[in-house]
Amino acid sequence: MIISGERQIGYPEIFARAARAATGLKALGLAGGTPVAMMLRNDFAFFEVSSAAATLGSPVVPINWHLKAEEVSYIIGDCGAGILVCHADLWPQIRDGVPAEIKMLIVATPPEIAAAFNVPPELAAVPAGMTDWDSWRDAQAPWSGELGRASPMFYTSGTTGRPKGVRRAAMRPEQMAAAERVSSLTYGIRPGENQVVLMNGPMYHSAPNSYGMLAFRHGCTIVLEPRFDPEDLLQLVQKYRITHMHAVPTMFVRLLRLPEEVRRGYDVS
Repeated sequence: MIISGERQIGYPEIFARAARAATGLKALGLAGGTPVAMMLRNDFAFFEVSSAAATLGSPVVPINWHLKAEEVSYIIGDCGAGILVCHADLWPQIRDGVPAEIKMLIVATPPEIAAAFNVPPELAAVPAGMTDWDSWRDAQAPWSGELGRASPMFYTSGTTGRPKGVRRAAMRPEQMAAAERVSSLTYGIRPGENQVVLMNGPMYHSAPNSYGMLAFRHGCTIVLEPRFDPEDLLQLVQKYRITHMHAVPTMFVRLLRLPEEVRRGYDVS
């Protein structure tokens, strides 16, 4: 199960969504390993797009949602993506940089994300005349084969000029199995252990992405925090009995800056 705010979705349903999305992406012309760009916050659609593209042998290119039109335009052109999936409220900041030939799919910004980022209702909705991801996906026939896996293509921060896309060659089955074993050892995430994973960092970053997608492949309960907030994190740990999470030093610093009475007010056992 994946949980976000008051919404939740079971694995059978999200797999069915990804299967329909794979059919739709193929109908849009996705083939030959061409990347699919996506500018999404942590949401159900992030997992749907990643799984659907991988099924067709294509990597996703997660784009930092802080970027502006010129930067996004460069990444789309550089990676060669012909499809971009984007949250509705992010579209206005990039639309002037998206080439006219790009096929756009817009995901309505869900209530918990809109609340976390102070998005007004009119910007959270899919703009008139644009393709709504949910409606488009649900209109597709289910993909008949197995869902696949492909390594995402991340872009560096561009400290030497333009960002650089890092694309991995397809792994052989034995390499994939070995990588999965190493990831499970590194992150401590394993199937069948009733683990509850908190995703509190943006999955456009490589480490949160690999962490969240590993938990997804292993069928863990995943709780999505729309936007990192130290006290909100403690509330989620207490509410859902979180067993695993990925955190970076800045997050620990912000947790430690909370008043001691606030920190001790939550059961994180």
